[in-house]
Amino acid sequence: MLLVSVVLPVLAVSVAYAVNENSVQKASSKQQFDLAAKAMKAGMILEKAGEYKKAFREYSKIIDAKINYPQVHKRLAACYMAFKQYDYAVIHYKKYLEAFPDDKEAAEFAANLEKKVKEKEQKRLSMNTTGAEFKSPLSALMFSNIGLLPPAFLFQGYGSVYARNRSQSWFPVSSSMAVLAGFLLAADWGIRANNVQGIEPLFSSTQSFSAFLYSSAILLDAIPAPFIATESSLEFLYFAKNNSMKLEEAQVEYRDPAFTAFVSMAGGSVVPGAGHFFAGDTDTGFKLLILTPILAGGTMITGMALAGNDDPGMKTAGNITFYSGLGIYFVCRMIDLYGSLTHTDRVNEEYYKQLLCPNSPRRIKERLPEKEPLLAFAASLIPVPGTGNFYAENYWTAATLAGAGAAGAITYFAASGSDPASVYTRYAGLGLLVLAKLYDIASAPGYTAIWNAVHTGRQERERGEDKAVFTPLVSSDAFGLRAGWEF
Repeated sequence: MLLVSVVLPVLAVSVAYAVNENSVQKASSKQQFDLAAKAMKAGMILEKAGEYKKAFREYSKIIDAKINYPQVHKRLAACYMAFKQYDYAVIHYKKYLEAFPDDKEAAEFAANLEKKVKEKEQKRLSMNTTGAEFKSPLSALMFSNIGLLPPAFLFQGYGSVYARNRSQSWFPVSSSMAVLAGFLLAADWGIRANNVQGIEPLFSSTQSFSAFLYSSAILLDAIPAPFIATESSLEFLYFAKNNSMKLEEAQVEYRDPAFTAFVSMAGGSVVPGAGHFFAGDTDTGFKLLILTPILAGGTMITGMALAGNDDPGMKTAGNITFYSGLGIYFVCRMIDLYGSLTHTDRVNEEYYKQLLCPNSPRRIKERLPEKEPLLAFAASLIPVPGTGNFYAENYWTAATLAGAGAAGAITYFAASGSDPASVYTRYAGLGLLVLAKLYDIASAPGYTAIWNAVHTGRQERERGEDKAVFTPLVSSDAFGLRAGWEF
């Protein structure tokens, strides 16, 4: 009797709770259905009136509320068709057909549309992306430094020109600014040299304005260059993942551009062509190894011999010849530095082809968690060179930049004298430390994006395979604009 008196009330409460919960669920389902029906009706009216963006927003209310109303996907697909976002239209047609597989008309239309989308994408790839090349952000940044060297500073844009794809032929704005600055300097020199009266005051500020143009041109090359290189690399990586390409039989190892530059600058003082030897271009390395001492050394020795003559004319000729030999040596060193960087990128292009191409036996299949370029940028702000690249798992660059920063710091604190040589050495060390940190900040986000493209599915997701429903309304493409690289 006691058991009955305990169990029956509990059972009654349970039944009452179940009935009440079922009633709530039914009410909630009815509210959701009413909301979906209302949004569908409003959206179809707007769609019929040609107000596709407004209709899109109405249909999106159903998606945002997570209401199971598969009919909305067909209407969203129609809106995407109006936006000319055909790849997204295919995605929503497929979702609609999962719920209504018997809609043969929609199935046939979706199949034809998907075929056209694939053909269009393949055509786009064949027209544009086949010209894509792997360009490392750090190599592009190094190329922008050419503009700091005389007489190369008269023309800017070296980093941006290097970073662009082989199929592109645009002209950097930094080049135009540098050319304009050169014309202004020439005009200013001509007016002052000839003491032209009347218009001389007009050109009194041209020197400072030319300096402003040159400095702006240098920045407008150095800042965009690594981002343009990243965009080129991402285009190449996407093409490699979706197309079979000719591959080297032997496995290719990654070559780090930062370490290549270090080998070229440090080792090149002892072994001309050291950068090319490290990058794997032994042919050019041997040429530089033989020609540098012959051309530069021979010219300098000749100049020293002539400068020892008592005749003033011969002495002047000897000094000119000697400094010409130094110039030849400097040019050979620059050929080794920038030539080895170019070859390093070509080697890394093959390295990534072997990792990504469908016909590669070494193709990687494991997907890793994504990394955020913004976090890489934040990590690069830590006052230790290489931290941003360390986050991007670009360890060789991180170690090289950390080593360069440490060398700069040691040089700065070691040169404690007040004589001109010590002051120069101290600030040279500080410059090396600052430069290593700036290289880290500029290249870390790009290397993070490249890492994502290789090891995660982020690139495919960002290209439309898993896009958010509002993409056509807020993306730059919807307004006829295109950002060079999404940070």
